[in-house]
Amino acid sequence: MEKVNELGKTLDELRRLRGKTFKFQMSNIQTWVSVALTNKDTCLNGFEGVDRKVKSDVKKMIMNVAKVTSNAL
Repeated sequence: MEKVNELGKTLDELRRLRGKTFKFQMSNIQTWVSVALTNKDTCLNGFEGVDRKVKSDVKKMIMNVAKVTSNAL
């Protein structure tokens, strides 16, 4: 869920971009997106002991989100 929280902060910040604080806001956004990308492995670890197919499906979705997140950086 940490990843979702970080991406949620990012979206909120994007909605409030302002000229005077743009660089600071973009720095925050880059940090939060980087944290979300880093946490993908932690998220996958939470699925230990889960049905193999379910874990595989979740991993595909997480890797897709990680790819999009990486591209956003």
